[in-house]
Amino acid sequence: MRPVLDRLVVGVFALLWLLGCACAWNPATRRLDFNLVSEAEELELGRDNDREVVAAAGLYEGDLAAYVLGIGERLAAVSERPGLPWTFRLLDAPEVNAFALPGGYVYVTRGIVAHLDSEAELAAVLGHEIGHVTGRHGVVQYSRARVAQRSVGVLRVLDPGMRHVGAFAGATAGLALLRHSRADEDEADLLALRYLGKAGYAPAAMGDVLGLLVYLATNQGPREPMWLSTHPEPADRAATVAGELRRRGLARDLGPDPAFLARLDGMIVGDDPRLGLVVGERELWRPRAGYRLELPEGWSIEYDRTMAIAADADGELALLVGPAEGDDLKAVEEAFLSSPSVRARERFTAVGPDFPATGGYFDFAGRSGQLSGVVVFCDLGGSILVMMAAGAPARFAARKAEVEPIFATLRRLDPGLAASVTPDRLALVRPESATPLAALAGAPALAERSARLNRLAASAVVEAEVTVKIVRPGRRP
Repeated sequence: MRPVLDRLVVGVFALLWLLGCACAWNPATRRLDFNLVSEAEELELGRDNDREVVAAAGLYEGDLAAYVLGIGERLAAVSERPGLPWTFRLLDAPEVNAFALPGGYVYVTRGIVAHLDSEAELAAVLGHEIGHVTGRHGVVQYSRARVAQRSVGVLRVLDPGMRHVGAFAGATAGLALLRHSRADEDEADLLALRYLGKAGYAPAAMGDVLGLLVYLATNQGPREPMWLSTHPEPADRAATVAGELRRRGLARDLGPDPAFLARLDGMIVGDDPRLGLVVGERELWRPRAGYRLELPEGWSIEYDRTMAIAADADGELALLVGPAEGDDLKAVEEAFLSSPSVRARERFTAVGPDFPATGGYFDFAGRSGQLSGVVVFCDLGGSILVMMAAGAPARFAARKAEVEPIFATLRRLDPGLAASVTPDRLALVRPESATPLAALAGAPALAERSARLNRLAASAVVEAEVTVKIVRPGRRP
């Protein structure tokens, strides 16, 4: 019996040692974290995927970005992990969104900033995301997300098993899998209250931000705020935070901050057409990239700042258009055609009307089927554009003649036309007398968008000497 008992004791102590290695006291949550991801691995996760996020969404540069950084650093300094190499980024994305990656990478979009009314509210958004980092909420989810999205790229988009062709930025960064639990959300909200108070901000701002999310959930615009998909149940969370604020005697109405609103004057709101727009339902323009491409009649198109996917009316043929990695035409082509999943067929080299091009036909073996297609790589002068059309082998063979002319429509976009395209911008208006919001906005669609920026109804009347945010339209063809 003794040797068996000795082995049992050794086994128990080994298990306790393993658990001790895997557990650590978290000063933010005041509990033992059971997590097999070390801090070094956490930092690497954030660092590696920060590049993907920035590439997918882009950065909104200027004074506003520096302003976000300053507030974030002020809050991080009073958190339980002040020694992390914190990074705070303002993304050039129109969606209402904020999120954090492991290792101290915190992001807010210009879309959510445009809806805020005060510096304290911006601090509340950042404080909530800091809470997810200090609570290490995203480490396990993001580790799983990384495994799930390793194959994201041109080949995965073409894979017949890849059904979601929209939301390119979210797919690229794996953010769709970062839906937080209600317990994590409540914890991040309470941590935000802690950081706001310690940094000198009114904790009541967290309640105002949740009130904004509740408003947006019931007054949605063309697209659902992405923060609602990754940060669930805003109404329940708002009630919880309101109760906590009352319990602490901190509940109060903060109202708009004129100095903060002044910082938003002139910022871009909505999609930036300089990155992409569809003209006349058939022509894709990329003013910043400097090209245009015409689609066959009846084809639909979905696009973001860099990638576009079009499909014929029957959904049998798909066209992918976007930048390739690398700047050498031949090397990019070789990298694609040498993939184990691709069997190269006839190849060709051509000089188009405006851009040198090379490409060829191929067969592709996906996870759930076979595809045949044609790929063309074009040198735009400093960057390589890939255009790829594909479908089931029999359907592509039957309709190849319909697809081939699409590539010949690629043209350089006239610089004058490109420069004539400008985005919508936020403007501040302060009427001298009570004025309907619709009259200040100038058009029904602009009134609805302006109303959401101010958490008002489109039929609202703006009182005299009250500053409101209005959408001023840019120029399009």
